[in-house]
Amino acid sequence: AKVQKKLEKSTKMKQNIEKTINSKDYDTKANAQAKEANKVKFENATAEIEGLESTIENLKRLKL
Repeated sequence: AKVQKKLEKSTKMKQNIEKTINSKDYDTKANAQAKEANKVKFENATAEIEGLESTIENLKRLKL
């Protein structure tokens, strides 16, 4: 249950970052520092989601 909540939180964070990055004025209005920060956040969220999904699969396999 804890892992599932973390997964939901990370997924929501990733979606919000994606929404920001894909907004129409992002390329022209965001400075390079903000773009890099968002890129890092997005990559970290993606990695965390993958890790949590793997953990959930392992727990299911172990029936815990």
